[in-house]
Amino acid sequence: MTVDRLGLIPISVFGRINVEKTVVAAASIVIDDADTTPPSAYITSPANNVTVSGSILVSVSASDNVGVSKVELYINGTLFASNTGSPYSFTWDTTKFTNGSYSLKALAYDSTGERRTVHIGDCERINNADTTAPVVSIASPQTMQQSAAPFRSVPLLPTMLESQG
Repeated sequence: MTVDRLGLIPISVFGRINVEKTVVAAASIVIDDADTTPPSAYITSPANNVTVSGSILVSVSASDNVGVSKVELYINGTLFASNTGSPYSFTWDTTKFTNGSYSLKALAYDSTGERRTVHIGDCERINNADTTAPVVSIASPQTMQQSAAPFRSVPLLPTMLESQG
């Protein structure tokens, strides 16, 4: 079967044809090439409800009957990264996030760009160790301030700054 540049199939007919029946028959032809199968996406690592720290790899498994064009990773509902090539993996530097619970969500798009399915990873807990030592300084007495009497106890008023509370 040959198709012309407009996507039509040329037909040669000799003799008489019933135009009405031909038009009705042509109108009844249904071409269903719509992709009705949405893609699927599943976060395969990290596992659900785990505590993570540092730089971790978030892996997503995605598939579609036509083909996956893109996978997006959302953290707490905000787009974190997207990947257009398999394997669908993302590096998450948790040290740039405060300690707490986070929800991961993966969206997969098929080649139509319209269909997608979602897998939401249960809360991932970040627990990054505090590696910064607190800073302590003496606020009172001030430098080189002498007490009223020699060898007398002087109350100290320390102040402390802690990076993570």
